[in-house]
Amino acid sequence: MSTGLLQYPPEIPAVSIEEIMAAAHALEDAAVQRYRQLAAAMRAAAREDVARVFDDLAAEEEQHVLSVEKMTRALLQDTPAAAAVRWVLPQTFGAEEAGPPALLTPYKALSIAVRTEERAFAFWSHVAAGAAADAVRALAETMARQELRHASRLRVARRRAYHAQAGRTAKPPSGARPLDLAELRYESVRMATEAVSFLAAAAARLDELGDRESAGLLREIAGAIKTSARLPAAQVDAGAQRLAAERLRRATGPAVLFEAEGVLERWLERSVNMLDRSSDALVIAELQRLADETVRLVARVSGRLAALEPGVGGHPPANPRSGSR
Repeated sequence: MSTGLLQYPPEIPAVSIEEIMAAAHALEDAAVQRYRQLAAAMRAAAREDVARVFDDLAAEEEQHVLSVEKMTRALLQDTPAAAAVRWVLPQTFGAEEAGPPALLTPYKALSIAVRTEERAFAFWSHVAAGAAADAVRALAETMARQELRHASRLRVARRRAYHAQAGRTAKPPSGARPLDLAELRYESVRMATEAVSFLAAAAARLDELGDRESAGLLREIAGAIKTSARLPAAQVDAGAQRLAAERLRRATGPAVLFEAEGVLERWLERSVNMLDRSSDALVIAELQRLADETVRLVARVSGRLAALEPGVGGHPPANPRSGSR
């Protein structure tokens, strides 16, 4: 479970269906409001391409709000009550996470949205693990699966945005020191070691769950990462692997794959961010090679996740007018 994504993991056990539905409604409604605010901010900064992405996200979240309201009426014959929420809910992102409007691309906007959904997934995973009754636990697990699907669809949209953005490297921000090959090599080894360590723990958890096929896939991907980043065959971070194993201790098979996909996606995100600091042709070529390889690896995990959890990895929240699709 994604403990690191939450500033305040829910410690109070869930005891009623009402509080589950109220928290779900509050999370989805907060996302709608924040996406609308960011769309307006992007338009004020003359970033219509990014504003359209946030418009699409707001429209998608509005459908989620309606879905929660419909489910609440079916379960409780009432509307969600905000007063029933007893937890500190995960925050939707703010302007400080988005950064300066001039530097926010459709890819980065979708990256922020993915992180929001990942936090919600982590939140519901914690709630489910601590639920006081089977019916409440099952409902929290349903919410977690929904957030998993939301995040996976956004990840698909983000990969499309990456492909649309590839080859259009921005100039390094004024005052930023360009990345050189030595720094890139250091960062590549660090990121690869982090990813390989997590994948080792994830594969071990999948072995425990009896999913040999998924475990084998993650080990194969770890081997590809070692080759690409030119890591020693046995290099892992034992401390990071132990932390990952603890984080995944109670995770289901789809949740393990979701977490593994997220680790690879964050590697891709860092590569794209480093491209924005790069002006050297050799550095740019190496970063694009790493990013392209990572996209292919992510797609393999996403495909396996979709096979285990129908509905994951489907169409993104699409509006054909958005330049990020």
